Amino acid sequence: MSNMSNKKKNDNDNNSDNVREEAEGSIKELWTIAFPIIISMASFTVMQFVSRIFLSWYDTDAIAAAVPSGILTFNIISFFSGIISFCNVLVAQYYGSNQYKNVTRTLWTGIYFSLISAFLILFFIPLGISIINLSSHSLSVKAMEIDYFATSAKFGGVAILNGALSAFFIGIGRTKIPMIVNLIGNLFNILLSFVFIFGLKVVVKSIPIITIPEMGIKGAAWAMVLANFIMVIIFCYFAFCKKEFKERYKTTSDISFSPKIFKKILRYGVPSGIALILEITSFTAFVFLIGNVNTVALAANNIVLSMEMIAFMPMLGLGIATSALVGQYIGRKKFDVAKKIPYKALKLAMLYCGSLGLLFIFTPDLFINLFLASSTGVVSASHSGPHGMTSLNAVEIATMSKILMKILAAFIICDSIGSMFGNAIKGGGDTRFYMLAFTMMAWLVFVPGIYIILNVLKLPITYAWGWSVVHLSCLAIIFYLRFKSEKWLHHKILEL
Repeated sequence: MSNMSNKKKNDNDNNSDNVREEAEGSIKELWTIAFPIIISMASFTVMQFVSRIFLSWYDTDAIAAAVPSGILTFNIISFFSGIISFCNVLVAQYYGSNQYKNVTRTLWTGIYFSLISAFLILFFIPLGISIINLSSHSLSVKAMEIDYFATSAKFGGVAILNGALSAFFIGIGRTKIPMIVNLIGNLFNILLSFVFIFGLKVVVKSIPIITIPEMGIKGAAWAMVLANFIMVIIFCYFAFCKKEFKERYKTTSDISFSPKIFKKILRYGVPSGIALILEITSFTAFVFLIGNVNTVALAANNIVLSMEMIAFMPMLGLGIATSALVGQYIGRKKFDVAKKIPYKALKLAMLYCGSLGLLFIFTPDLFINLFLASSTGVVSASHSGPHGMTSLNAVEIATMSKILMKILAAFIICDSIGSMFGNAIKGGGDTRFYMLAFTMMAWLVFVPGIYIILNVLKLPITYAWGWSVVHLSCLAIIFYLRFKSEKWLHHKILEL
């Protein structure tokens, strides 16, 4: 009797984050899975936010270089990230249909794919440096962009490996584990960023004990790389050392590469990868086109993009949870429940983005002043040396940022609507349509429109941001209509 009680308790513990049948399709069920992912994404946002604040304190050129080089780095790895992200859906559907052996095979096949990706990413580094050199950014900004990009891209494969390991836990509904890993990794990133950007010297009795040189923007890149390695180590501990996963999923005994699963990852993951890279490259073009206007416009744009991350990353987490939960219910063949999920997700998204949008509209200074601290208090406003900005630049940047943040309020609402319905259809394996929609909208509508606004009509960047809202509104409508058609439910992924 005691053994039975212990077994029951262990089963309850092991499934504490999983779907409860009595709450199928409810907000509570979605929130149970989504909340840890959102915390993970929020911690990444805080980490990136703080890192950029450090860079803005360090040098005006550093914050101007941080966003373009960061987006370019993500461009290089986004194709592989998009492919590996489909493992979330594949694991979820196998888990929902109780095919635990294939859950583990998906994990290991994803790990092998990430190792291949790490090697392939190296060949794209010269291309990225050439793109930076082709921009009309100032020479000092270009030098910093190259420093950040080259350092982070060399170790881009570590981020892909983190994605493969995270997909395993998200797909089976154990999202608290990625949350723990991300919180620890991002905390290390913040601490290392401060130390590496500004340097550290510890002296005891006039004897230097620790000396870490000031590295500026390159230090921010190294902090991110080391934090990613730390996250891989913690993920591996949970997946391969914890008894629960070793026994139930045989994570250390079944390490085979599955050609069948690999083909599924490529068949459905490649469209996801293409969609992601097209989305990011289009946004990269947006950032670089604005950067060609002037340094003030680039700095204001980068500050507002940093604000956008406060909304984007949690909504990305909610979208991932939506995709995983939809995948689980499709695996169980409970299609009516799967169709409820994005509407529940949308309610949560509107609550968060609506509240954040109001803050952006009515209290923009609360956010903007964090980036302009070097000219408004932390450093004297009259300081115009290499590690600060002039008070005139600060006023111009602040004025432009306030206008853009009002547009940003509409931007995040439209983006969240498209994200929820877009992730729902991806949960059903409808990645090809997702790719085609992004391709047409990004490169036939969004980027040409931005080019005409900034280079032909010579309009202010506020019009470019307004055009981005139009772009996201159209995408939201397209994904909603596709969702309503229910064609995304008819992909028989597990039967292939």
